[in-house]
Amino acid sequence: DLPVTADLEAGYGDPGETARRAIDLGVVGMNLEDQLKPLADSVAAVRAVVAAGESAGVPFVLNARTDAFLRAGDKDPDAVLADAIERGRAYLDAGASTFFAPGKLDESQVEAIVDAVGPQKLNLIAVPGAISLEAMQRLGVARVSFGPWSQNVALTAYADLVASALDGGGVPDGTRRLVAWPSVALDRCDPPARPVCGTVDGEEGVGIITPSNESPGARERQGGVNTRSSWEASVRTIVT
Repeated sequence: DLPVTADLEAGYGDPGETARRAIDLGVVGMNLEDQLKPLADSVAAVRAVVAAGESAGVPFVLNARTDAFLRAGDKDPDAVLADAIERGRAYLDAGASTFFAPGKLDESQVEAIVDAVGPQKLNLIAVPGAISLEAMQRLGVARVSFGPWSQNVALTAYADLVASALDGGGVPDGTRRLVAWPSVALDRCDPPARPVCGTVDGEEGVGIITPSNESPGARERQGGVNTRSSWEASVRTIVT
């Protein structure tokens, strides 16, 4: 019963049909990019998605995105802002629920867009150097997403670990243990040349240990029983 919204890019050639197929799968909202196509074409795409939701009787949430800032290049910033505002107004007038303007916007740009389209209509993305979430909320932004940046944060930490290891250091100070791995006995390897072998709660196996069924609480969720199936879910067997 968890509401699911999908990033369906520019609609894959037929935004209305793409939305209809997504709705059939149970999706209740989507992002739709304009890719800076002519405004009339972009508005028609928004209307097609809105119509698909209305036809299905679903209160479909359309987050209409403009790439005005992402593809600004060396354009005059005032012209880029004016284009974004024009597109935002047009998409909302065509029935979009919200307007998404990803990019590194300053407070004056955010304020100008909110003044033009109304409060709680603009969605933004958090990027390095962007204004704070507190400022976005104060200015009337409806929603903030992190896009690929949560993954980039994790990969930055991993890169820092590798750099530290290459410099002769180790695990960076302040690293928290957020994943608990199962206890594996490695004294029963036969033959010892196998990549990973051992036992988990008496079950012997060979493979790559994953935390899927041996993490804290997993046994309670399985009714207190550790079965062969749970072992097999925790070890991807290597065939030799």
